[in-house]
Formats: sequence, C-alpha cells, structure tokens
Amino acid sequence: MIIELHQLSWLRSQWRRFRSLLLLAVSAVWLLCSAGILLTGEGEFLVTMALLAMLLVSTVVAGWLLWVIRRELRALDQQALESRIAGADEQTTAGRPPSR
Repeated sequence: MIIELHQLSWLRSQWRRFRSLLLLAVSAVWLLCSAGILLTGEGEFLVTMALLAMLLVSTVVAGWLLWVIRRELRALDQQALESRIAGADEQTTAGRPPSR
C-alpha cells in the first residue's frame, strides 16, 4: 500500500509539472504570435493569418491538454483515496481478534 501511494504521489507531481510547463510554453507561443501579429505590416496578410491560425490552434490544443491533465489528476486523487481507505480497513481488521 505504501509503495502504491508513493507511486501515485509521484505521478501526481509529474502531471502538475507537465501542467506548469504547458502553461509556460503556451504563454510563450501567445506572446510570440501576438507580437508577430502586431509587428507585421499591412502588406503581409498571409503571415498575419498564419500567426493567427497558430495562435488559435495552440489555444485549442492547450485547452484540450489542460482538460486531460485535470481528468488524470482527479483519477489519481480517487485512486489514492481508495488506497488509503483500503489501508485503513486493513489496519482496523488486523487489530481486531478473529470473530467466531
């Protein structure tokens, strides 16, 4: 049980780390795309549309990944809770004398 809780805790920390890296990367993409859109001239319509498309696609992908991360973190929380309950049940039944 302790090893399982340790592994669940490690997995949860990895998902949190991935979430922070994802937010950092998406922020950088938003900043670069926004700066590119603002700095392009009026004659560069295709470049502006490409930057706008990249901004839109990165936002949609980041939203989907954040949803997946949230779902995985909830599942790991649920597994940890079930493991703790099972461990508590084992401890309470191990301390009782066998019933006849």
